[in-house]
Amino acid sequence: IGHYETAPKTPCASGSVTGFFLYRANPWQEFDFEILGRDSTKVQLTTNVNVGQEGDPFNDPVFKPHTIPLGFNACQDFHKYSMDWTTDVLRFYVDGKLVDERLKANEPIPQLPMQLYTNLWLYKDTNWGGPIDDASLPAALLIKNITLRDNHVDKILLQLTLEEKISLLGGTGFATREIPRVNLPALE
Repeated sequence: IGHYETAPKTPCASGSVTGFFLYRANPWQEFDFEILGRDSTKVQLTTNVNVGQEGDPFNDPVFKPHTIPLGFNACQDFHKYSMDWTTDVLRFYVDGKLVDERLKANEPIPQLPMQLYTNLWLYKDTNWGGPIDDASLPAALLIKNITLRDNHVDKILLQLTLEEKISLLGGTGFATREIPRVNLPALE
């Protein structure tokens, strides 16, 4: 539960999928921004929520995708994509403008802890990501920044030394390498 934001410049590559999302398995709960290479002037906002408790089987979630026109081409410049998540509402923003809102009163909202991911991958289903364009490969996802504000994470960061924070955050500037997954310690 918190605020999650990134400022990527996606690749101009049909068949690619750029994702920024929170996810967990058992039970499957997820919400995300996905920019599809077949048309990077739109973003797909999705929630996948299997209502359940910690450890419940990975089964059939409620899948709710919405496709929103961006008003720009995401592969031509950096733009901010952010999500605000509370127990009652999930809001999606593009460049600070609210573009979608999910209310617990109308549909399931994730309630269990999740991990934050960002990725770039190729998808073989041409109806979704588009046909893979070999001429545009290799492709790169550039990320100007990732910001998260989360009470749980903020409390953990207060417990870390400066060296541990620098290691966790992977430095500053553009990510030109894979940033390793970090397991945060549990709160006391």
